[in-house]
Order: sequence, then C-alpha cells, then structure tokens
Amino acid sequence: CDRGELMGQRCGDCGKFRFPPRPMCPYCHSLKIELVKLSGRGTVYSWIQPRHPMPAGFTEPPIVALIDLEEGFRFVSNLYEIELADVKPGLPVEVFFVPTLSNRKLPVFRPREEIMTRPECRSALLCRHREGGTIGGTVVPPYGESTA
Repeated sequence: CDRGELMGQRCGDCGKFRFPPRPMCPYCHSLKIELVKLSGRGTVYSWIQPRHPMPAGFTEPPIVALIDLEEGFRFVSNLYEIELADVKPGLPVEVFFVPTLSNRKLPVFRPREEIMTRPECRSALLCRHREGGTIGGTVVPPYGESTA
C-alpha cells in the first residue's frame, strides 16, 4: 500500500486468490505464494456507518463498506467522497490511498471516476470533501488529485 498499489496473495499452483492472506492455499494446500497487483476496482456489497461509540481516530463516523473486488473476494474498507444516503448496492468503486498519522498509506475506496463524471450522477452523488480536508486525522486531497 505504501507504493500506492493494492496487492493480493495468489496460490502459485492453482492460481486462486487467498484472502485473508495465509501461508497455505485453502483450495489445494500448496505453500507457493505469488504477490500480485490487484485491479483496485469493485462494487459495494454492503455498508454501515458506526455511530456509537464514536470510532477512535475519526472526527466524523466513517462509512465502512464490504467491497466485492473484481478478483472475486470481498474486502472491508472505508468509503470516501460520497454521502451515506448516496451509497447503493453495486455502486462501482475504485481504490485510492490515504496517509496515516505514521506516514503509511491505507487503501480506501471512492465512486469510480466514470460514475462521478456522468451528468445524471453528479446531482445524485453528493461528494463530500471535494475541496479536500481532514478525515479522522488523515489529510484528504481535493477530489481527482493524487494523495502522493
């Protein structure tokens, strides 16, 4: 993640993804591991906004989502640049990386660029933090700019 890449573990024998990462393939029991770059694209499966108790390290409750990645497994992360009311099942999302307080990078997701540029979606998806800002002590750049 610190290089701005979402990486995954794949079996070196059967080629299936291992998630969560583990030393042995749950399908063929091989110990061969390949680290591969993932597409970073997926769709929202489910989501929640925890409110009580307030999540530690956040100035506002995050939107926590279960993302169906294109590679065929689900990944838990936070959604950025969208309001809770605008999140829908199947919403296409893409990964980007936000810095942590210890200068590491954390993968989070936002609606895909093609969704945000469609005129019919601009009014429906009210993106927060278009001007940049801070979320949970993390500096978020304006929409469309790199976090690097």
